[in-house]
Amino acid sequence: MSKYGNFLYGTAKYGESANLVYSVEPMTALVLNFNRVYLTWQTPQGTFTRARLVRNQTGFPETAEDGVIIFDEFATEGTVSRSYFLDGYDNPESIPFVTGRQAYYRFFLFTSEKVWRTAGSIVVLIPSNHNVQENFIN
Repeated sequence: MSKYGNFLYGTAKYGESANLVYSVEPMTALVLNFNRVYLTWQTPQGTFTRARLVRNQTGFPETAEDGVIIFDEFATEGTVSRSYFLDGYDNPESIPFVTGRQAYYRFFLFTSEKVWRTAGSIVVLIPSNHNVQENFIN
């Protein structure tokens, strides 16, 4: 599926959104710099009471506690208050990225059956900062 935006690549979506129960797919991730990732997701459907976004840099989180919990909120009436998150900015007290490695994100929903369900996943590569511009100038 192609993604095109007016000002920033990846900010607009082309095609229809999925309307599956307990799904936030398609998720998008845009690496802005060495310590910021802009994540977006679709509004989930179904009856759930909590939403959680987890980051792990060794592989996709297998459970809702497997990694760094970067976004966690109680969902009132099965709705999530936002459909985007700027990792590295919206969570300044969180564990920072390890540059030069991939960052695996997984979105979880706590359903009315009292279980965490995987709602979406995405992976990005966090680039290493080699100070090329500074070294070039020097």
